Amino acid sequence: MEFYFRKGGRNLGPLSVFRVRDLLESGELTSDDLGWHDGMTEWLPISKINALQSLKESTEKSPPGEVSSDVETPEFIEAMNSQMVRHSETGLRRSMEARRLHAVGWQRFLARTLDLLWFGLLALGGGALAGWIDPGEMILPRFPVMMAVPLLWVLVDAVFIYRWGATPGKALLGLRVVSEDGKKLTFKISLNRAFDVWFFGCGLEAPMVSWIAKLLAMSRLRQTGRTSWDAARGLNVEQRPVSAIGVTLALALFVSVMIVKFYIFFHTPLPGHLNPEERVMWENIHPKAVETRASP
Repeated sequence: MEFYFRKGGRNLGPLSVFRVRDLLESGELTSDDLGWHDGMTEWLPISKINALQSLKESTEKSPPGEVSSDVETPEFIEAMNSQMVRHSETGLRRSMEARRLHAVGWQRFLARTLDLLWFGLLALGGGALAGWIDPGEMILPRFPVMMAVPLLWVLVDAVFIYRWGATPGKALLGLRVVSEDGKKLTFKISLNRAFDVWFFGCGLEAPMVSWIAKLLAMSRLRQTGRTSWDAARGLNVEQRPVSAIGVTLALALFVSVMIVKFYIFFHTPLPGHLNPEERVMWENIHPKAVETRASP
């Protein structure tokens, strides 16, 4: 139950019963001030409001800072219980929302990681087959090649979000990007969003910088419920329950990519861009290098 008051030509409220008690103790409210709560037909002096009668009497009899509870009307008890339940429900909702946003943050992080894994394998594999890069760079790419893959993903990400509202990683983990009215995004908005995610949210996917950017983005998501790039465009990331099939397929995709990467590593010569120190380090564990040294 919440209370409203008229004092000095201005209205106060809504106030909880706890706040009313504090104002009565401090003298900011008196028994002659008019009050009202839901269910009353007219404004009455506080002294005549049943729900506050025992509260007023207790504050008059007790020293400052102490409230007697020897006389409590049913109306007062109902008001106290109602306020306590409301505070409890509010705290529970806030706790549940914080947990939900924490889960969404990790789902988004894992979805992007999964997307970059499979796309990176396809992009580097295609570049190797076309002769644009050394086949060994599929496992040990040069810095420019490593940075180019997430930039290419910006375009692919935009196409997926524009066409289906989710990338493969997001779809498997129950995420979907939509406008505030629940509609799919235009390609321009999808492209701008993908670029902002790459630049602001992931720090260009550069080593170290990327982790700092992602932690900051996740912190903002937990505090405000949205990332900066989604808030600026009025976008929402819907979260659906993650199905067992989705988790299974996500794990299968991750394991498949890792198996292919290991296979390529053990069956492809080391790339030529490695410096002498790096080459010595990798030659100690790379089968192709060992076979080359052992052959006549």
